[in-house]
Amino acid sequence: MSDDPGAHDFAELLDWIEGRLAPTEAALVADRVRRGGDEARATVEWLRSFVLFARDNTIPEPPPMLRQRLRQSFEDHFGRGRPLVRYLATQSFDSRSEPTLVGVRGGDDDETGLYQLAFTTPVADVVIDVAPVDPEHLRLDGQVLQTDRSAPMWEAALNHPAGSIADRRGDLHGSFSLVDVPVADSQLFLTNGYVQIAVRLPLAGTGG
Repeated sequence: MSDDPGAHDFAELLDWIEGRLAPTEAALVADRVRRGGDEARATVEWLRSFVLFARDNTIPEPPPMLRQRLRQSFEDHFGRGRPLVRYLATQSFDSRSEPTLVGVRGGDDDETGLYQLAFTTPVADVVIDVAPVDPEHLRLDGQVLQTDRSAPMWEAALNHPAGSIADRRGDLHGSFSLVDVPVADSQLFLTNGYVQIAVRLPLAGTGG
């Protein structure tokens, strides 16, 4: 393992500073920090001051999306960040054109007008339930299915002819939700900080 403190697992450094590591593990971390030089020691001192501040001040638990962003900012600061990789998703399913499969993710589509869309990329799949709200608006409930779980939370931003809508909350299941979406072909952008997926949404059509 590198002597650069940025190469340490962030949680491991905190465990070491707070005395939660076994003696053998603690000795290994301490040795790596010592060999890391002034920059390593400065980083550890900063972490110690943060821990002391946190002990004396009540800090609300940050939302999961914020924790993910902070971790990625920490990686960027120490030169370990990943360049953003962009993909254009390919549509793989539209229940409007495959009536025998309608309802696989939802209820009785004949009554609700609900339909499903699915898209694929080399790194993740995207599935979206589309539900009419009124004759001119839709609700989109989607999920990004990925094998790399290092950044499970995704932000969603949809550009449509009249403007844009976003959901930046994220959750640990890769879910997102967009409401008051106009019935119009739109462009959806999904990102977890490492990957950006562009999805062309055929919301105005009736399926292929």
